[in-house]
Amino acid sequence: MTSAFNLKRSEREGFTLVELLVVIAIIGILIGLLLPAVQAAREAARRMQCTNNLKQIGLAIHNFHDARDGLPPACIAPYRMTIFPILYPYLEKQSLYDLICSTDDYYGNNSFSKGLTANCWWGKTATVQLFGKMILTDEERKGFGSVTTYVCPSRRSSPAYLDDPSQNSKRNASQYYAGPQTDYAMVMSSGTDGWHTYSMKDHYNVRGAFRIAISNFQRDGIPGTQVCTTYSPRDTFSWIVDGTSNQFMFGEKHMITEIDTSDNYPTLGVCDTLGGDCTYMCAGENGTGVVSTVRTFDPWWADVIAVPREKEWNSAHKFGSAHAGVCNFLLGDGSVRAVSTTTPHEVLYALSVVNDGETTQLP
Repeated sequence: MTSAFNLKRSEREGFTLVELLVVIAIIGILIGLLLPAVQAAREAARRMQCTNNLKQIGLAIHNFHDARDGLPPACIAPYRMTIFPILYPYLEKQSLYDLICSTDDYYGNNSFSKGLTANCWWGKTATVQLFGKMILTDEERKGFGSVTTYVCPSRRSSPAYLDDPSQNSKRNASQYYAGPQTDYAMVMSSGTDGWHTYSMKDHYNVRGAFRIAISNFQRDGIPGTQVCTTYSPRDTFSWIVDGTSNQFMFGEKHMITEIDTSDNYPTLGVCDTLGGDCTYMCAGENGTGVVSTVRTFDPWWADVIAVPREKEWNSAHKFGSAHAGVCNFLLGDGSVRAVSTTTPHEVLYALSVVNDGETTQLP
């Protein structure tokens, strides 16, 4: 009698196959409902970090202005430091700035005074390997690529740097492309060509917030060569006539994916065929590397914010983000706005020009 009772109880305590499948199905449904919420929460955290990155850049710009009595320049001089390494000391990266200023390339040229051409300073490119002298160690290169303030976590994680652009393009490698990379860009406006940002003689064409520095040069004894000895800011916040709250300073830059690396790609060369993702360290006077550090809303060059995966002929000149429906921008007053990708061109262009007399409000 007792054994029969125990047998029936044992039978009742087990699970049938149908019951087990129902439980598994319920767990699967719960996971399916929960996963999008988890992913959305993670993206919200990444977008918040991206916003904070731009706020840190804005704070660095204001601290530079207080310390140097002027806005940080777009570039010290052609082929010298751009605004990104210039801001290192104000982003708690003084050691990286000092490394640039104290390092000589394999020709014995000082990096600060003679330039930051990748094939004789950054290293790991063909010319440096040919000469057999690596200027920076792997850890130093990784240090430059690990400045998290310059990287949007929705797009990638640090370190972010490029050793040899010839591996990513059918075009000839250039000496101005290898180095640390960034997901942000200065807002450029000139109404003409993008490389005016880095032109000594054409700085007056630039109508965006950042222009090239006032730099002092001296000849170093070699015909045709010059050494940059010192520099000073060209402009103060008074340059932004329309008001700092009406001026775009920095934004997230669009990256071209699945890029056309053929010689028929009709823009600036290797930096475009890299999706505008070459180094932010330096850019040349004639356009080399410009799209790595600036974007524009100038007519013809670009018009509106790019949508993800866009690869129109001028996409490497556009702003765009990895966030759905919006692109983050830093304004001159230090605030950051998530701007809709459907914002019309006339609004975006007005916010990129310092002195058009228009006080445009974002929708």
